[in-house]
Amino acid sequence: MHLSKLFSWILRMIVIFCTLITMGLTLTAPITMKVSTPGLVKSVVNKAVKESDNQDVQNGLQLFQALGVEDVILSSLPKQLKIETSYYNFYKFSNEYQKEGKLTAKQVGLSNKTDQEKIINDLVLKFANNKLDEEKETINQGISYFKILFFAIVILYFLAIALIIFNKRIAFIPLLLGSVGAYAVSGFGASQLQSELQSTIYSGFKISLGSGFSLSVILAIILSIIWFAIAGLGKTHMLKKKPVEYQGKHVQK
Repeated sequence: MHLSKLFSWILRMIVIFCTLITMGLTLTAPITMKVSTPGLVKSVVNKAVKESDNQDVQNGLQLFQALGVEDVILSSLPKQLKIETSYYNFYKFSNEYQKEGKLTAKQVGLSNKTDQEKIINDLVLKFANNKLDEEKETINQGISYFKILFFAIVILYFLAIALIIFNKRIAFIPLLLGSVGAYAVSGFGASQLQSELQSTIYSGFKISLGSGFSLSVILAIILSIIWFAIAGLGKTHMLKKKPVEYQGKHVQK
């Protein structure tokens, strides 16, 4: 005995709701970057001075370090700099960056509560923006690829929802591609970015993915199994058979 069409629609609505939750987890799962603030600042200052052609600046830093002023300032900074983003937040951030043409303290969530923080933030941002300007074409290309990825993930989830509405079993394919694909690309991208930051700016950079990515993958797998099992319920599988009438001719003698 097959379930009624009404019950089939209720099941579809539940699966769609869970798919939207999965999409929300994928797009809002945190991607966190952590780095030692004193270590980062010291590395940036040393690199900036080293790349400077001004001998006075280089001599000034040496005197600055010899007097122990650098250690006093660094000790007054927060121990750790933490920047958290997600697919959705980075999409907004990339739009703001392309509009402004540079990084700002507000964009990356840097605190400007004290004079020391303002001075250090200005130094770090100036160094970062100089590096970004050197690779501006590559950065813009990377942002374009990210936007394609972002919209591809959204399209895959909505394609899965559309297929669920039409009761198609293959809805599990775009659902898995959206969640597992986003997780895989995020892991690869985070690893590459971490290596790049460690080699060009400071070795203490650490980038990690939040548990939301794992939850979205687990939920997508469970939903795919459930949907594969229940898809097609509510359809009429039995054909009504009409009685066959004998229409043969009588033999006349």
